Amino acid sequence: MAVFGIIPYVVFVVFRDSILSFINSLLLYLRYINQRYLPYYDPNQEMTSILIEAMLAMIGCFVALMLLLTSLFFFLFPRTSCLIGSIIPDDTFILIRFPIVYIFPQYMTVSTISTASFLIIIMYLYGTIGIPFIVKEFRLGRKCYASLASLRKPKNLMLAYRTAQILHEKFRLIFQYLIVPTQFIITNLFIFCCVMIIKFGQSLKPSSRFMLVSWALFGITFWASYLWLGGYLYLNGNRVLKSWKYHPWNSRAEKNLMSKFQKSCRPIMIHYGRTYVIKKVTVLKFLRGISRGVLRTLLTVAKD
Repeated sequence: MAVFGIIPYVVFVVFRDSILSFINSLLLYLRYINQRYLPYYDPNQEMTSILIEAMLAMIGCFVALMLLLTSLFFFLFPRTSCLIGSIIPDDTFILIRFPIVYIFPQYMTVSTISTASFLIIIMYLYGTIGIPFIVKEFRLGRKCYASLASLRKPKNLMLAYRTAQILHEKFRLIFQYLIVPTQFIITNLFIFCCVMIIKFGQSLKPSSRFMLVSWALFGITFWASYLWLGGYLYLNGNRVLKSWKYHPWNSRAEKNLMSKFQKSCRPIMIHYGRTYVIKKVTVLKFLRGISRGVLRTLLTVAKD
């Protein structure tokens, strides 16, 4: 869990300016789109916006609860083997022992969970507001749209889509370094929590069991949602470009223009170079992998 928290903390420190630039760009892009192509959309009245805000509040409450419980556990049981207090002798001078045993774990808990939550909220807002607009409003041939028809005119469409590509590239350049290590850590964290609860649950304290359950549920829910979002974007990003190719444009000049523009565009997707591309079946492979890992680990423990 400590490693899982340190990774987003390091990413935030290294890419702090890029993260702030992406947030500003996202807000400016949404404001520009709302004013020009969604004049009748009122975020304060739309049910979708209310649901997004409610879900955001639930995420905040869950993170606050997890932060509180983890901090209490580290404070009440500082001699737990996974904490630095387990290796500090009891006869250590109090002015040295107290900061290391009590203050340092609390500082790391608050800083790492807060940083990870901040990055999760950014991904949540982009996934619920930015990506749905891109895959729905830029795709031609749909029966209904939330935006004005002028958005899908060649000149406006090319400008808006290229802007969305730049915005997504800012997002990808920040979070691409989290893909491989986060999946590795969450997979092993979930397997560890499940094995501890199933095999040694009776000997664990209630606080330890609850903390393991919360870590496992939070990790797998967050990463499965992220992979599903990447698969949704991969599938519909290709459909957006294909819809331009087969759309009956008003003139031959528009058709040739959009054909050349379509060839110059790459589908918007979440990936880390060519090493890892999140597709529509990636989430199923992830769930299959962790279920196999849990079963194999339990079989190995049972043999011992």
